[in-house]
Amino acid sequence: MPREDCETVRFSLRCRCCDKSFSNRSNLQRHLASQANYRPYSCPVCSKAFARKDVLKRHVMKHNLSQSLHAILTEPPGIVTLGPPF
Repeated sequence: MPREDCETVRFSLRCRCCDKSFSNRSNLQRHLASQANYRPYSCPVCSKAFARKDVLKRHVMKHNLSQSLHAILTEPPGIVTLGPPF
């Protein structure tokens, strides 16, 4: 049976701006970066900026997929060559 004081210790990290609680420091830091609009990761294709590297990676994959789709739709049949991971 969990005790109330254990819950208090578990969520001891709080944001000073919105009073939201976090269970670990990295989640609090990610939250603070989003509140400060700190976006150190930028897309090499379109220069859109992101606060998190994993979100940038997902975004860049969308560029790769749309470029591949564009190649499939615009090249004559039999000429399209797709790079990895296809």
